[in-house]
Amino acid sequence: LDSPQLQEAAKIVAISVGGSSPMEVNMPAAGVSLSYLVQRFAPDYVLLELGSPDAVLVRADLLPRLGRDAPLDEFQAFAHSWLDLHGFSRGQVRRWLYELDEVEALGEVYRHLAGWMAAHLGQVRPFVLSF
Repeated sequence: LDSPQLQEAAKIVAISVGGSSPMEVNMPAAGVSLSYLVQRFAPDYVLLELGSPDAVLVRADLLPRLGRDAPLDEFQAFAHSWLDLHGFSRGQVRRWLYELDEVEALGEVYRHLAGWMAAHLGQVRPFVLSF
């Protein structure tokens, strides 16, 4: 749904499965929740692959022909996938998630974001972090 043609020509994209009512996506380039799509297209289509930012759904009846006994579980896929990061190194995120407790991690994240804002915006804008 993120092709240049859709961005230029389509203000609303409607997707439907069989006789079901259409699902409207008002911002094609922004995407939708993967869990929502998996639930919305089931049982006709199932998740085959996930590679940020793309998800591949396939007709459920074709799954055995592709050598799969069951569809990919979106929660397991997220748990085992690469982090899609913007502005943070993988090392930083790994440290915050696995090496520090919540208070230490939030402190480092806060200092990192405040430092970035000061350097790039000339001021620290108000923000709140929660864990």
